[in-house]
Amino acid sequence: MISQKKNAENICNLGKEGSIFMAQTKIKLNAVEDATELVQAAEKCDFDIDLANGRAIVDAKSLLGVISLGTGNILVVQCHGENQDFNKTVQKFAVA
Repeated sequence: MISQKKNAENICNLGKEGSIFMAQTKIKLNAVEDATELVQAAEKCDFDIDLANGRAIVDAKSLLGVISLGTGNILVVQCHGENQDFNKTVQKFAVA
């Protein structure tokens, strides 16, 4: 079994035979501009990306959905694929 790193540098991992594991990273968006940047990066990905705040889960490609989670909160990015540019964007907002 391949172990999964759960940090901002390795958002999504490929396992044996190319299967994709979902990885999670905690982020904090402090302003609407941060939310806009995250959504624009997510829109370029051809896989699903969810953003969760407690029990609320929204599509990270929906600006209205992301803003509805609020700014200044700790959110969890759930990535269902891999994209280096998106990973870099998430790293900007990652929290420990």
